Amino acid sequence: ETPQSNFLSHLSTWKAANLYALVPARLMRNASGQRSQTITPYTHGIFINEDLATGAIPSTYAFGVYQNTAQSIWQEDPGTNYNVTDTSGTLTYGGFYQSSDSPTNIVDPQTDESRLGYVAWSSGFNGNLLLTSNGAIVEFKLAIPAIEYEYDPDKWGGLLIDEFVDVSNAEFFPRAIIYRSGIPVLELPVLDINGDPLSLTPALFENGEAIDQDHNGFGHNHANAIVFEAANVFLDYPIEILATSQYSIKYKIEIVGSIEAVVVDDNDNIVSANYVFDAEEIAKARVYGYDPADLQVTISTAGEYVATAPTDQFTFQYSLQSSATKKPHELFSEILSRFGLSLIYDYSSSTFILDTLNDVRRTSIGFPIDDYIDNLQPYEVSGGQ
Repeated sequence: ETPQSNFLSHLSTWKAANLYALVPARLMRNASGQRSQTITPYTHGIFINEDLATGAIPSTYAFGVYQNTAQSIWQEDPGTNYNVTDTSGTLTYGGFYQSSDSPTNIVDPQTDESRLGYVAWSSGFNGNLLLTSNGAIVEFKLAIPAIEYEYDPDKWGGLLIDEFVDVSNAEFFPRAIIYRSGIPVLELPVLDINGDPLSLTPALFENGEAIDQDHNGFGHNHANAIVFEAANVFLDYPIEILATSQYSIKYKIEIVGSIEAVVVDDNDNIVSANYVFDAEEIAKARVYGYDPADLQVTISTAGEYVATAPTDQFTFQYSLQSSATKKPHELFSEILSRFGLSLIYDYSSSTFILDTLNDVRRTSIGFPIDDYIDNLQPYEVSGGQ
């Protein structure tokens, strides 16, 4: 026997429980703190690195500090996911690589950055970025080996910082920089205990490390590093994670204001004993002194995300409500309108009846439906008729 539509045979047997529809939707979960991964900065970060060696006139104003050993060029450090030993792993929702390699060995920060470590997720989500050890006590150090110096329109180069005289007219703000696939996309102020941008307090000056010195055979160590008082540090920010992108991190110190210093050329001749410069004139700068573990960040979900891992828990109801292009009640309303259906609740049997009104009136449903239906028909009255 060929099945026939109950609409055609005028049998009012359709009930809501017998209706099914395929609705495009994603399986969704709403939970914070999931998909967690950590990113760790390298032991230091070169965040200003102008070329003061190529073409400097005269040669006594040429400096090779912070040279990239892989290509003999000068560039800022890219982001990292650092670990003392190289480690990689695959997760049900992504993967990671931790690298012990130095950023100065990287040829191209955008194409070669994966060598320095990263974390990635197989599906995107809106997340939270927190310092893994929020409230950790961190001591920052800032080395400023050289500044730009133009002493003649046709002659240029740099000057070395021999020692600082006064930094009281400057403010120093640490920043976390988040890289996405080799490109910096977020610069986040490190926060203090009150949730305000942290302003570092200079404690003393000292000789920078070997990497910060340009001896040129003289062997003189310049007191070009600022040591800041230890401070409690925090990070707490929203972040959008894009599927399959590689994320890494580094830190910098933003300098606002002016600094006074003794500056010398590459022969250690004093050019000025009280030279004043601002951040735009700095040619070389490096932040260091911290424990990378203290500045590690954790990224995890902030709420809703797509359930793709085998262990993800989800409900169909929430998935339909949050991700379907049409909500169930919208789809149901369109079905009623498309086929001219009425939804009737039978109090005597505590059931719903879904059918055309004509079909309901022609069949017995246990009570006189006509007594509850308004039979008035609309009509139009025109003048002169």
